[in-house]
Amino acid sequence: MKHQSIRSACTLAAALALSAAAHDGAHSALRHWEIASRDPDRVFLTFHGDPSTRRAVTWRTDGSVTNAVAEIALALGEPGFPKMAKRIEAQTERVDLSAVLASAREPVRYHSVIFEDLQPETLYAY
Repeated sequence: MKHQSIRSACTLAAALALSAAAHDGAHSALRHWEIASRDPDRVFLTFHGDPSTRRAVTWRTDGSVTNAVAEIALALGEPGFPKMAKRIEAQTERVDLSAVLASAREPVRYHSVIFEDLQPETLYAY
């Protein structure tokens, strides 16, 4: 699966971050910014292959979001993004962190998309 390395890295990063928080003796409960919701958070844009033509984006939601998409379009500085945007279905992975964090309330979902065939030296909005 072409998204495997992205998802594995996200899963590992999330587990390590939450594991570190769990060992912070002073705080055993999740803070409000650690709790996933339907709204995307922990959005990361990274390189994937040729940095002039490809980018990868990952994000987290709560478990209720089972299918996700990302959109990308030229950043023209004017209205019309929805009409111009290319929509790409995300690969979604359910992650249950309860094994590494006792206060994990429910599984979360990590989503990933690879934007391909981008034009070099071009500004995009996503």
